Amino acid sequence: METRTASAGVLVVDDQAAFRATAAALVAETHGLHVCRTAASVIQARSALATSGLDVVLLDIRIPGEDALGFAAWLRRVRPELVVVLVSAYGVLDVPISLLAAGVGFVAKEDLAPASLLAAIAAARAGHPGDALR
Repeated sequence: METRTASAGVLVVDDQAAFRATAAALVAETHGLHVCRTAASVIQARSALATSGLDVVLLDIRIPGEDALGFAAWLRRVRPELVVVLVSAYGVLDVPISLLAAGVGFVAKEDLAPASLLAAIAAARAGHPGDALR
């Protein structure tokens, strides 16, 4: 019987369908990760939280008409076991220090690759999200 290594389930949240598809494809190609769900909004993301096997939330910082940063802070309070990694086209300066201090990770959209995604997840899991920014 073949033994399969457990991988972390990822929820990809972004309002742009093209980026959701690209990020999901990247996650699917990254060893140790698999896509559990995708969501186009914070509302959809909240309903996806019941998905079994969910370990990581990859969340766009700017979702029009929604408070993605507030959602990230809420996730850290109510689901501290989840790794939250924010994604932005603008840069880490868009992320409040309080979120980084709360263990939320960050990766820039332009740097999104398997190695940078894994580094951001590992740093957030270890409680040192800033490590992935160096």
